Amino acid sequence: MMPQDVIKVLLVDDHDLVRSGLKKLLEEDPAIQVVAEATNGKEATEAYDASSPDVVMMDISMPDMDGLDASKEILKRHPDARIMVLTMHDEKMFAARLLRAGVLGYITKKSSAKILQEAVHAVYQHKNFLTETAKDTLLHQLVQRKESSDVLDSLSDREVQVLSLIARGNKPKEIAANLGISVKTADNYRAHIMQKLNLDTNADIVLFARDQGLA
Repeated sequence: MMPQDVIKVLLVDDHDLVRSGLKKLLEEDPAIQVVAEATNGKEATEAYDASSPDVVMMDISMPDMDGLDASKEILKRHPDARIMVLTMHDEKMFAARLLRAGVLGYITKKSSAKILQEAVHAVYQHKNFLTETAKDTLLHQLVQRKESSDVLDSLSDREVQVLSLIARGNKPKEIAANLGISVKTADNYRAHIMQKLNLDTNADIVLFARDQGLA
């Protein structure tokens, strides 16, 4: 039987090796136990209902349903859910959106085992836990309320995800594979982004993202 003071974690990531490694690192802390795993956002919502975890550690970039959408869905069903997002890249543009959605933690997969464990404990206590980079990004967004930042806020979550991938040099086929959508849909998102931001080329998108501290 599991001790009552053990923090039960639902681990969500579409890579088996990553989940295995994260589980090992987390469970080096005897107060943390991974009780359920999922490979995408859709599975995560079902696993949450089945396992009632204390904390969800959620990857953001996954096929079928990404971490942002899955977090919103879980919080819609369970407003008291404690979710932290773990991302491969330092996806700065998602920090504010995730916090507004109700996510408590935001860290990268570059973080040490100690940071991962500290984040789980903090989120378990309903505290926010952000990496220093995420804190700097939020401060930048608050201090520099440029007109272009307001335009960025007009993009949907999925459009922001596509913008992030374009800014990193991903082609439509790669974007489609990353988000679990068709190449045509990826192209449509790209067109909408360029129209909303009044940009003409992918190079313009990269420059815009860099100007905003997003790439």
